[in-house]
Amino acid sequence: MIIFLYGKDSYRSKEKLNEIIDHYKKSQKSGLNLVYIDAEKSDFTDFYDSLRNSAMFAEKKLVILKNLFTNKNFQEDFLENFKKIERLKDVIVVYEEDLVDQRLKVFKNLTKECKSQEFKLLEGIGLKNWVQE
Repeated sequence: MIIFLYGKDSYRSKEKLNEIIDHYKKSQKSGLNLVYIDAEKSDFTDFYDSLRNSAMFAEKKLVILKNLFTNKNFQEDFLENFKKIERLKDVIVVYEEDLVDQRLKVFKNLTKECKSQEFKLLEGIGLKNWVQE
């Protein structure tokens, strides 16, 4: 499963990411299969190898993939292997703090094929309600 979190409101998107991580830690007792990959500093092979390595104690892995949109080569390899990645039992969270180019094929693929959530900046009544919560 792939989850895509993006948008201008990095505070709320980070809260959602932490909520996903906390849920994972509660459900997977060992917590040994939580992996962080920064696409800006890694290549696709590192990411894909971390998915293919079998998890200890048959737990699902939670892989947090950040900055996918900053590395064009990583994006291309990700798209080439998208169907294979999607079929894995592990959970991959593609997390982007910065603005993303919505014209890119990888963006269109993620929003169409995966669970995705955009975090727009709150204004007016939406902001007021969020503050009250």
